[in-house]
Amino acid sequence: MKSTFAIILDYCGGSNTDKLYEQLKVWNPETNIYVLDNASPINKSIYVTHQNKSNSFIGGGIKDCINLAKTNKKEFLLFVTNDVILIDQIDLKALEEMIIYNQNIVQLSVSLTASSDKSYYPWMINKGKNEIREVCHSDFIFTIIRLSFIEEFGGFPYSKSGWGYDWEFSYYARLKNKKIIINDRVRVEHKGKDENMAWKRKELSEVYNKIYGNHMKISPHTIHLNYEQNKYIVEKCKTLSPIIIIGMHRSGTSFLSSILEEAGVFMGAYKDPNNGSLVFLQVNQQCLAKTGYSCIQPGLIELRIPEDLLGIIVLKHFGYYLFNKSQIDSINERPWGWKDPINTLTLKMWLSCFPKSKIIHIYRNGMAVAESLYRHNSKESLESSYYSKELKDRSFGFNLWQKYLEAAESYKQELGSNFFSICFEKLVSGNLQEIQRLELYLGLRLQPIILKRALHDKASPRKYQRLSEFKDEKGFLKKYGYIE
Repeated sequence: MKSTFAIILDYCGGSNTDKLYEQLKVWNPETNIYVLDNASPINKSIYVTHQNKSNSFIGGGIKDCINLAKTNKKEFLLFVTNDVILIDQIDLKALEEMIIYNQNIVQLSVSLTASSDKSYYPWMINKGKNEIREVCHSDFIFTIIRLSFIEEFGGFPYSKSGWGYDWEFSYYARLKNKKIIINDRVRVEHKGKDENMAWKRKELSEVYNKIYGNHMKISPHTIHLNYEQNKYIVEKCKTLSPIIIIGMHRSGTSFLSSILEEAGVFMGAYKDPNNGSLVFLQVNQQCLAKTGYSCIQPGLIELRIPEDLLGIIVLKHFGYYLFNKSQIDSINERPWGWKDPINTLTLKMWLSCFPKSKIIHIYRNGMAVAESLYRHNSKESLESSYYSKELKDRSFGFNLWQKYLEAAESYKQELGSNFFSICFEKLVSGNLQEIQRLELYLGLRLQPIILKRALHDKASPRKYQRLSEFKDEKGFLKKYGYIE
């Protein structure tokens, strides 16, 4: 490689560094590969070509490697940490050619296996599609960097840990419309566990708070959209048709969401244990807090999502951290949506963003809901944020069920054919008529999935308190067929 300085940064890597070096040399016999030893007191590599007299730590080691590349008058630095395991054969010259012939690419990295320790950067995980893809950021693990780009923003500040160098690099790449690329054709496994993470996080915040005011400004998890990009997404939302699941807590929203997901409906890139989209869940909870309501003290919410946030919400739901017009245009090519019982209270807000939404209201026997709320609440410790003294009273849970049903029914007339109600008990028992109604509404094949689930999830009959203890003031038990 004529334009690239290839180097492994080693600290006490010993045999692992040696294996890494030897394997790369077998695949790339004509390439000079160097090893910088960062003053290892033990387990020193036998292939050391450059030696630090004192430990400059990871941050200093990265800066040392950059300076060595510049001293050798190279355009690019191929930086490799000593704690990676090579999975696929890597042609270093081929990697160099990818970045040389496209001036807009400032960083090119190989992908990581799903079991790698850097999985908190999900965009770095191999997608299994044997493709080259643009990402919002790449950590410095096995990567080629365009050195002139580092000079454009003045280089990296002093940092022992080096945490934040990759953030800052990707931040400027976004600002200057440059590309960071992941090569899914080759994989490495990264097993270097970060020790003493607390002081590294503290150092990152201290170093970059001084430079940017708030270190989260440069975080790759922070999505940056300009006015035109956000406007494009907002306008696109008016044409999208998400499936929004509403319904009382403990009424089957999770069950229904998991069925739809198995049928091919995209329910979110990042979900909680109940299969709810974390992005929409967070927004819903913030709206409750802002209005003074809560899950157990509900009320209809008619706030509006600020347009400059809607684009970010949509991108995060799909796991996108960069604006990509083709990705936005293809959102409705597959069914998608999200579930959250709080949607029952915030639905007007979401309908203002997605006026063509398809709503599914799933309901369950109010006495069963009250019993389920009571049982789950009883399992929580008194100190838990999930514990509620109100739910110790089953009648409170039953009254809460009535309030959620009343909220759900308030949308029915306005939405017409875009509002669909389904009974949890019929669904979980595999009622064919109910399943066919749902299939017709969504245009999806659901019967095999639901029948398979019904064998395992079928609810057993329960004895509830005497009906007289539940005040069915709204007549919902009779209306929904639970009593005659």
